[in-house]
Amino acid sequence: MGRERYIPLTDAELRRMEEEVLAKKKLVEIRQALIAKTLQSQRKESLLRILTKLCGENIHARWMVEAEMGMMKPVELVLHDLREAIQLAVVVHRQVEFTAS
Repeated sequence: MGRERYIPLTDAELRRMEEEVLAKKKLVEIRQALIAKTLQSQRKESLLRILTKLCGENIHARWMVEAEMGMMKPVELVLHDLREAIQLAVVVHRQVEFTAS
């Protein structure tokens, strides 16, 4: 079987892709500003509840909060986090392999 031939993108396609990326970045910035404004109007108890729920549901958020707060964790928690990170990396690797094939 022959190799597939690479066909480079046209200038118009590259511009369209660039515009899409910029539009997505702008939407993220708008959403972040809206979230920040909304969070500023919340009470401390409400913020704690939201943050606790977010950290309970999302491992990435939990790790980010722990890093931001400079939390010192016992060895058992560090090992647990490493195991979770490895499992997550394996899942992502399998998805990439599946998508590539």
